[in-house]
Amino acid sequence: MRIIAAVTAILIFWSASSYPSSPGKISVYCLPDNSVAAAVDPEVHIQYGAAYPLTYKIALPAGSANLAADRRYVANESWYRITERTADMFFNGEEAVRFDYANSMALVSVPFSSSSDSLFLRVTDGAGKNVAVAYAGIAKYYDDRKAAVVVSADDWHPSFNQYFLFALSIFRHYRLWVSAAIVTEWCDAQTWGDIQSELDSGYVEAASHGRNHIHTPYPDPAYEVSGSKADIMSNLVLPDPFSSGQHQYVYVWIAPYSDYDDAIDSLVGLNRYLVSRLVQFDETIFSSWNGIRNMYNGVGETREMGPLWGGSNDLADLNQAFDAAIGSGGVYHVMCHPHVLAQYDEWSKPYTSGHLEYISNRRELWYASMGQAYLYHFMQDDAAVPQSVPLVAGGMPERVQLRQNYPNPFNPSTTIDYQVSRAGAVRLHIYNVAGQLVETLVDGFQGPGYYRVHWGASGMPSGTYFYRLQAEGEVHTNRMVLVR
Repeated sequence: MRIIAAVTAILIFWSASSYPSSPGKISVYCLPDNSVAAAVDPEVHIQYGAAYPLTYKIALPAGSANLAADRRYVANESWYRITERTADMFFNGEEAVRFDYANSMALVSVPFSSSSDSLFLRVTDGAGKNVAVAYAGIAKYYDDRKAAVVVSADDWHPSFNQYFLFALSIFRHYRLWVSAAIVTEWCDAQTWGDIQSELDSGYVEAASHGRNHIHTPYPDPAYEVSGSKADIMSNLVLPDPFSSGQHQYVYVWIAPYSDYDDAIDSLVGLNRYLVSRLVQFDETIFSSWNGIRNMYNGVGETREMGPLWGGSNDLADLNQAFDAAIGSGGVYHVMCHPHVLAQYDEWSKPYTSGHLEYISNRRELWYASMGQAYLYHFMQDDAAVPQSVPLVAGGMPERVQLRQNYPNPFNPSTTIDYQVSRAGAVRLHIYNVAGQLVETLVDGFQGPGYYRVHWGASGMPSGTYFYRLQAEGEVHTNRMVLVR
């Protein structure tokens, strides 16, 4: 059973003196007291989490100096002072404020709390008074860095466990995040324990690499795609920002052999992975949003570090690829197979340490895992429209309605449409025939509109289920049937 944490209503922002600067997943408002308020869409908050700090660009009066920044998550709680960082410091993914006085800008990097959809920010002078500010948008990259660096590594399972442990220690030495592709069904208790230790040590993200690392077509796509994510979530305790409250998030599907088809594609979106990583080189940008699948299109990497499968063991080539990606303001993505680097004794060769030394520890670059980078991009990207927004822009509904799911019967996923006519708390729960809650799809504040939610029932037994909508003081219940 999955339990959804309570969310805080955002009605407080809807006053005549509040002016939204941007719609969508996150709306940001300048308030009359010169503070700034942000609200994340409640369903997006639940489904994807928002625990990675977003960088809000706050324009300051010319000539500003000696300022401080505060945040709070509820309007009546005390302000919390945000730690100040400077451009000569190395930091990534932390709550911080950096004042760029030369350009009259404060870069305020703050995550959302798991218990609130609201965020309030202010900038104060030496006397503690709010400074008159203007909201200038969410930076493309964390702390408004010039480009990003991500790393991924394939094939973590018991046979290659020691190779991963060695490789991750090297990447951690260079303070490089690694999105590690786990072949989940092959993992034994020792391997899961080592994976947990690596996650706890930092700089490692758990990414899904299927349950059995097989070629397409998969005999049971849901078993591989949905099941591998379920394995990660049941065997590991994911750290921030891959968890928020009682929820855990796996953002990256790394396709075994880079094989891909429509069945996999559909399930990746339904399971709310943000992106699929394939094997194709010279990729230096975020992939485009796929509104049908509700995720980003598959993306490759810039280079593989290693001697096989199109990889490169040429230091000049690797460094030049990095320079080109950074020079274009893009994303440099290097991947590897730790077992190949170990078995071919590549770690002892100058190009591996030379390249990692070359790309790491630069203060002007943003270092993140692939999932962190795509989560930030998803929240910042106006082109990415998640399922939680109204399906119809105009003609608001006049009453609450819960439609029959489709398809019905279904296997393994189905779609539920509903509508609400007034802003307020909305809950959509799924129960089994014994009346036990098995899934919470929606639990939060929503405005009037038409909504669509997908339920992936992989792992659930065949049978009859009931889905119940609570909104505007009404309760509506329909029946659906899962057939395997």
